[in-house]
Amino acid sequence: MIRPRRFLLLAAAGLAAACASIPGKEPVDGVLDARLERVATFEDMVEDLATVRMVFVGESHTNPEHHEIQRRILAALADRRPHLLLGMEMFERPYQPVLDRWSAGRLSEEAFLREANWFGQWSRWDLYGPILRLARDRGIRVVALNAERTVIRDVNRAGLGGLPPWERAKIPSFIDTSVKAHEKSIREVFSAHPGMENAEERFRRFYEAQCTWDETMAESAVRALAADGRPDAAIVVLAGAMHVKDFHAIPERARRRCGLDYRVVFPTEREGFPKGGIATGPGRPADYVLFTGPSLDPGSPRLGVSLRGGDALLKEVAEGTAAAEAGLRPGDRLLAVDDLPVQDEVDLKLALEGKVPGDRVRVLWTREGTALEGTGTLTAPPPFAPPPAKEAAPGKAPGQ
Repeated sequence: MIRPRRFLLLAAAGLAAACASIPGKEPVDGVLDARLERVATFEDMVEDLATVRMVFVGESHTNPEHHEIQRRILAALADRRPHLLLGMEMFERPYQPVLDRWSAGRLSEEAFLREANWFGQWSRWDLYGPILRLARDRGIRVVALNAERTVIRDVNRAGLGGLPPWERAKIPSFIDTSVKAHEKSIREVFSAHPGMENAEERFRRFYEAQCTWDETMAESAVRALAADGRPDAAIVVLAGAMHVKDFHAIPERARRRCGLDYRVVFPTEREGFPKGGIATGPGRPADYVLFTGPSLDPGSPRLGVSLRGGDALLKEVAEGTAAAEAGLRPGDRLLAVDDLPVQDEVDLKLALEGKVPGDRVRVLWTREGTALEGTGTLTAPPPFAPPPAKEAAPGKAPGQ
């Protein structure tokens, strides 16, 4: 069993609300009910969420508090709705059979992570694992919402009109690119990429890719509800903030398809609170806003090695890392980290699960048939330095 990491959810998500003089003008302790322009409790919010069949919950992907809010909402709604589904941006449609086996309890975590290619797409199992374990344990079907990355990439490169027929068949037949408010928000994201300020043709393809992405996730969620068939079935959709905020991306596209009412929950970090406040009433960005701290998580630790597939033979050992400190060299064969066997990259990720930069680890390996061991201190990944911009790739916008 993989060791879950525990995070402290700040009072923003669940304690009794402290009354603000004017809702939306400052962060609150509790929940900002932007529909009714008041401060509410977590329980107040959940009782309302249970009255609709579609609930969209945003996130900043690396904020532990946001994922704990999502987990608590899912658990609370599962208590109130016997037929609940969980839709996740994090999985592409072809992985649905894997998710079905997971939801049915027929896959171990290790097997699931491999078959779902989790570490090839999303590195932080410690953040999403508690949500997926809850879904498995409560019998909640997990739905793969996302389009295949290769299709979104090709729309971004060639536009919808440039897709070959076999790729066009993998996405919705109608993709709405006419919502001006949505286009404006995406243009702001696009223009933040260096060199993209006046690249109108690139923006057109970029926006088509964004709409394709959101339209596909909306279609996937609605199809899952229809396939369930039970009139009281409901779905909780988890996606990056830009996919739910202001309603234009996934939520309204889903309502257009099925006519069902919905609610949007938007966790947001207090330190990013806008100077003008958060709008309530008709101009609100979400139905409920929960204020959290920044991501205090130190990031995934790294051992500092690159493995050859299948046999744990080291291709590279990075300087200044735990592996180098322990004495590993290229050509060594890694055996275990803290007595957990390692044969491939997934094993290595699992061995480091629950650890943070600064933790000491014991490493076992062989060199020319001789068994060796050593210890080293785990380090954080180096700061990300983006390459010079050529195309603004969809999917990693700020706040997502």
